[in-house]
Amino acid sequence: DLPALSIPNVWESASTNGMRVLGIEQTELPVVNFSVTVSGGQALDAKDKLGTAFLMAQLMNEGTANKTPQQLEEAIGLLGASIRVSAGKESVSIRGNTLAKNFEATLALVNEILLQPRWDPSEFERLKARRLTSIKQAQGNPNAIASQAFMKQLYGADHLAGSPTGGTQSTVSEISLEDLKRYYTANMTPKNAAFHVVGDVKQAEVEKALLQLSAWDGDQVTIPEQPTIKNVEKPKLYFIDLPNAKQSVIYIGKTVVSGHDKYFYPIEFANMRLGGGI
Repeated sequence: DLPALSIPNVWESASTNGMRVLGIEQTELPVVNFSVTVSGGQALDAKDKLGTAFLMAQLMNEGTANKTPQQLEEAIGLLGASIRVSAGKESVSIRGNTLAKNFEATLALVNEILLQPRWDPSEFERLKARRLTSIKQAQGNPNAIASQAFMKQLYGADHLAGSPTGGTQSTVSEISLEDLKRYYTANMTPKNAAFHVVGDVKQAEVEKALLQLSAWDGDQVTIPEQPTIKNVEKPKLYFIDLPNAKQSVIYIGKTVVSGHDKYFYPIEFANMRLGGGI
């Protein structure tokens, strides 16, 4: 017999500013895990400045208008919590976890991080330099080279999936602090956001705590359509010569279905059970 799949009860509501809210109450441990996910990410970067969303998210971790990076880190630590802002190809996320008793206080810090970025010029220059160094190091990493080449062959250079996450040496070099501020103002909106929460907290408590984010506002942003992908009709073989490499990396694959296809999540689940998870 097929194993039974037990799906927890998920409640859903919306905040006063238009953010979608989904939650699962789980009382086994007195902790809460949560995330604020804003659709867009690198998909909304200017083509000649890929990496803008990535750098903006990193900079939002470095203090707030009222707290230095050290003070923010201490405030999070005193609550027994963790909060981290990150950006990928399709979204910007603030993820965190905390003790259930400190959930509301932790969201107060999320509100401060989200609505009062520090925009410190020296921290920006440091993060930009670190990103450029990381990109340069990846140019000698067989795994990174193979991964980027594989995705580019599958999706093409004009598709979001075919571009390297976080940008390239040339695009990141062109990014300024003002570019980060423009991205933030134009694209960080609750109407493109969802709040997910799992843990020892009731729906009413979540909705009450989220009132702290009611000052966050903005219009809905349209995410650009991506080029249509053509499936590979005949097998193709590509070699990348990396002199003096200590290892070889092999990628084999093809595109299957769109993320909007009804079979996308069943395929994802099957992959996790058959080879991607335990």
